[in-house]
Order: sequence, then C-alpha cells, then structure tokens
Amino acid sequence: MGNWPHQLSLNVSLETPASFDNFVAGNNQALVSQVMWALEQQGFQLIYCWGGEDSGKTHLLQAAWHWVRGQGGEACYFDLSRPGLTSQMLDAQDSAELVCLDNLHHLTDSSDDQEAVFHLFNRLQLRQSKLLVAASQPPQALKNMLADLTSRLAWGLTYPLTRLDDEQKIQALQLRAQQKGILLPDEVARFVMHRSPRRLSVLFSLLDQMDQWSLNEHRKLTIPFVRERLKW
Repeated sequence: MGNWPHQLSLNVSLETPASFDNFVAGNNQALVSQVMWALEQQGFQLIYCWGGEDSGKTHLLQAAWHWVRGQGGEACYFDLSRPGLTSQMLDAQDSAELVCLDNLHHLTDSSDDQEAVFHLFNRLQLRQSKLLVAASQPPQALKNMLADLTSRLAWGLTYPLTRLDDEQKIQALQLRAQQKGILLPDEVARFVMHRSPRRLSVLFSLLDQMDQWSLNEHRKLTIPFVRERLKW
C-alpha cells in the first residue's frame, strides 16, 4: 500500500478551536446546516464540499471533528496534503462515527492509495458512519482518479464553498477577537482588512500579533498603535 498522510492533532490553538460557533458561513449556510443535521442523524451520510483556498473547508471539517468528540463520540481527521502515515492507519478507523478527509485533491495517483479510500467508503457505509470530504474541485473534476472512487464520492451531497466577502471577513476577524478576549474596534478591523492580504489565515495571524503587542505594551488596539507597529 502507498504512504498516507498522518492523522493530525488539529493545527488550531486551544483558545480558539475550529467550531460551528466561530465559523462565519456567509453564503455557505446551507452547507453548514446540512453538515450539522447529518451529524445528528443515524445511518450513513456522505457530504463532499469543494472550493478554493481560504474558502473554509478545513475549518468546517475540523468543526465537525470537534463536535463529534464533544458529544463523546469517536472521530478522526486526515489531511491528505501532509505526508506521513501508512494506509493501514486509515484501515484501522473501524470504530469512528465520523471520518474527515481534508484536501482530497492531494490524493496520490497510486491505485493503492485510491483503493484505500474506496474501501474506507464501503466500510463506513456498512457501519452506517459519516464521511465528510473536502477538496478543491467536485468529484468528477478530480484528475487521475479511479472511476469507481469518483462514482462513490458522487453518491452523497456535493456543495461548493464560496469565499467570504470583505464584510464577512471583518465579521470573522471580530468574532475570532471576541473569542480570544480581544477588543477589536470596527475601525481597527477595517483598517487591517484594507491594508493587508485578505486571506483569513493572514488576518488571524495579524490578530495574534496585535494581541501580543497590546499585552506587552499595555495599550488598546487603535489605528495609530497598529499603524506604528506594522509600519503602515
């Protein structure tokens, strides 16, 4: 069997874990509602979501992972963009109520690796478990994929994810600040938004920096303070 990405400890801070509460859905509310509904149902469920970078795919999968674990259930999350573990680890997820496969478009061309996902699908269906998949494209658009695997992935519900617009990103930034206990005034959030790269990962990283500066210097977050520290 080919090499498999390892099951990651989720790459989010303990203070602000990915959750449905801190996921700003924007135009993706139908998908979020469907995922939350599916997690509460009995029986096999497959939801496949796809979208570009910064569309929220990983956050959504990790939110589902956290929700199931928070309910006392078993769940596992695999990031297929990371090299690491062997396929036997995937085969071992027999007791999981939910399996999340992130970045499926990074799945290798190896027939062994693709067959491992194919067999995982079949096992989850027999066990009446849940499978949540995220990729950059819909199933039929993934290149070099086994026809049987493509067919399986297309069985479930498929949703496109759209990126947040600027106002929704400001909302997400302020929500993240609130959950970290940071007072981020509207004018400061907009100042940062319009002068930095608008990817959420960059905005969240800037928020962490601003929080540290504020704590170290015992100053509130204001436009002059942020401009001074960022040299804008």
